[in-house]
Amino acid sequence: MIKKNRSFTSQLFRVLKIGAIFFFSSTVIITIVYRFVPPPVTPLMVMRVIGQVADGKELKMSKKWVPFSEISPNLVKAVITSEDNKFMEHNGVDFAAIEKARK
Repeated sequence: MIKKNRSFTSQLFRVLKIGAIFFFSSTVIITIVYRFVPPPVTPLMVMRVIGQVADGKELKMSKKWVPFSEISPNLVKAVITSEDNKFMEHNGVDFAAIEKARK
């Protein structure tokens, strides 16, 4: 009976290990791909389509990808600032904010 438990736990760990390897490798691969290719859909697009279905409206999804060079530098700064308004002051990681959130 103990032997069966070891077999089950070893199979469980093997499945978890394969799942973790798959998850992390797929994350890295998709990040590399999306560095060079625009994503076909975004989570916001999917949410909007779900909202259209919920409201009983006609489904429509349109997008027009714009090259980074055609986007205003002020818009880029505004997006970064909306996520972290101290971004330019802390070299990428705001340890004070992390510590504050931890407390």
